[in-house]
Amino acid sequence: MEPAKKLHDRLRKYISAGAYNAMFGQTDNRIEIKQGCAKKEPLILKVRVGRGPRKFFNHITNEEKNLLLTQDWQGDFNSITTIYVIAVNNHDYNNI
Repeated sequence: MEPAKKLHDRLRKYISAGAYNAMFGQTDNRIEIKQGCAKKEPLILKVRVGRGPRKFFNHITNEEKNLLLTQDWQGDFNSITTIYVIAVNNHDYNNI
């Protein structure tokens, strides 16, 4: 659970995912959309902290608390203001 807490603490320093990417966007530590998601699947974002395994975030909602689907994504990382880090999957992509 320590890696998830470390990432959570790091993300809380920024007002949005866009602000985080303004700092880390040119590095491997930027927040990105997970590739290979079908249009009607829930939006999944990923991030890497340091050289460690990627961490995935899913069940991302808009301001009205509606689940965002990949087809809904407009690419505005500034609109993502809350990210809950509950686990780190250590590359087990079947568990996301």
